[in-house]
Amino acid sequence: MNYTVQPGDTLFDIARRFNVPVNVIISANGLQPPFFVFVGQVLRIPIAPGPGPGPGPGPGPGPGGDVGRRIDQIERRLNRIDNRLDQLERRVERLEQRPRR
Repeated sequence: MNYTVQPGDTLFDIARRFNVPVNVIISANGLQPPFFVFVGQVLRIPIAPGPGPGPGPGPGPGPGGDVGRRIDQIERRLNRIDNRLDQLERRVERLEQRPRR
């Protein structure tokens, strides 16, 4: 199936939503490091028949135990930065199209 990335989505969120391991989504879409996704991007989500293994609960307590949560936070911040950069680029394009005095 195909999925269109929405604002705030991360690969981990999408993997959890469809119960598909993150590496399977990465492989199915030919994503390259640093594995960012952007709003509007269409991802192929391979859906296996029946229940799949899913990404699991993640690391337990201890050093780095909240790594998945931290990665999600960083991906959301990067998505916001990417969206803001797109807005600024469009603004610059509009300014460049204005007639000069």
